[in-house]
Amino acid sequence: MITVLYVSITEQLGGGETSVLKYVTSLDRTRYTPLLLCPKEGALSEFARKNNIKVIVHRISRLSKKTPWKYIQDFLWFVHCIKNEHVDIIHGMSFYACQLVGPAGYFAGIPVIIHGQNMLTDKRDRYRNLLFTVSRIIVCSRAVGDCLLPVVNKNKLFLLRHAVSIQQRLPQKTFF
Repeated sequence: MITVLYVSITEQLGGGETSVLKYVTSLDRTRYTPLLLCPKEGALSEFARKNNIKVIVHRISRLSKKTPWKYIQDFLWFVHCIKNEHVDIIHGMSFYACQLVGPAGYFAGIPVIIHGQNMLTDKRDRYRNLLFTVSRIIVCSRAVGDCLLPVVNKNKLFLLRHAVSIQQRLPQKTFF
């Protein structure tokens, strides 16, 4: 069995989290064991549990000059967690999750995949999120991938467009 730990920095069930969890629910459970780490109980953990995914709730700190000890504590906890849970692959659900999971996975010798949906146009964000520490980055569009090229080797980037299933006709009026 291959254990995959999915990491979200939010307890909300947003677009990125929904798309990743849709992939997770279709995993072959005879080959893969999914786990979810999120910072609080909420819609995301509820959805995961309804789909028989084990949930771990723990604070996920980001790098900060004001509170570096929180990040160091969470980093050490995370390395301990991935070893205790026998994690084979770490999958961060956003670029921001990479601040913790990228270095921890690298330190523990576990491959890290990041699934990013937003365009990091600020050069500082590209470096601050430590994207260079990961094994693979899945992006939802060419534009998102192009933003990362200054800091990430293009061989690490993979394009996976989100497919949206529409069950009925869209209304003629829109919100905009």
